[in-house]
Amino acid sequence: MTLVHAPVALWAAVGIAIILAAVACVLGMRLRAMRREVRRQRAAFARLQDMLAHVSRLSTLGEMAASIAHELRQPLAAISLDADASLRWLSHEAVNLKEVSDGVERIRDEALRAERVVRGLRALSLRSCREVEPLSLQSAWEETLPLVPLSRLSHVGRMDVDIDPSLPDVLADRVQIQQVMLNLLTNALQAVASSVPSPAVGDTPQAAMRTGHLRVRAYRSAEDEPEGPVWFEIADNGAGIDPRHLSRVFEPFFTTRPDGMGMGLVICQRLVEAHGGAMTIRSRDGWTTVAFSLPALPRDPSNPSGNASGDKDGEPFLAQPALLSLPEALRASCSSCCS
Repeated sequence: MTLVHAPVALWAAVGIAIILAAVACVLGMRLRAMRREVRRQRAAFARLQDMLAHVSRLSTLGEMAASIAHELRQPLAAISLDADASLRWLSHEAVNLKEVSDGVERIRDEALRAERVVRGLRALSLRSCREVEPLSLQSAWEETLPLVPLSRLSHVGRMDVDIDPSLPDVLADRVQIQQVMLNLLTNALQAVASSVPSPAVGDTPQAAMRTGHLRVRAYRSAEDEPEGPVWFEIADNGAGIDPRHLSRVFEPFFTTRPDGMGMGLVICQRLVEAHGGAMTIRSRDGWTTVAFSLPALPRDPSNPSGNASGDKDGEPFLAQPALLSLPEALRASCSSCCS
């Protein structure tokens, strides 16, 4: 039987097969086009996220500009005074080399302090692309704290810093994680400042102001797996968050501050999630705690601590978790950056 004399049913089957093949071909082309569009949209969304984070950093820097200028004036004034004093000591017939040496060391320390502020601001303002690297949360925090002007810490009487020295590093973008830390710290300072009580009888206004208490922790939860994430959290005893608002704090443009944009925590959450982590917030018992997690780097058998920031013998920077008052925390941060 030739095709010409084939039954109608056979021709119908051939026609259906041809139609199905054509439909499959068209669907395949559409599917490939949709996949390309999804990849393009994802890339565009990632670029928009980076741009939004960059704009947020610039906004934060703009808000801090006046305070930062004040912070730079302090070391510059100290440098000028120490330089004048050193010149006077050198002009004496009997030169006191110890006084001159101390003056020069103070000049160096103040110059490093100013340079550290400028370097941190430059790092926050320039980059908008993600550059991941092994990162110690301890070193990231120590580099973030000096970026906060001392004037913003005026309401804080105590800051407890508890960073587990055995924590492994994380694979993250240093600038973006520092941006998250800076945003969370700024929020905590604003919460503390908004809850300053009236001075008690016999108290000075300064004593009443310094009632704020911050707790900073980096740890690995006991509930996590051995290779589970590393957590970083900042808690404050400020005004707290209304339970009605707690479920909305990660919504874009939601804010309870008259001058707020409602994007700070949103950007922080998306930056953390882009690194494979998560962010949580709770407010109870007089404390508001914001925490985020980041995946830990696998431990290197040659470096059991898993911390790339240790010395050549594998020892971490701190021998034990540090519980510091605010002045001690600032001094520890400054000395570690200057060393």
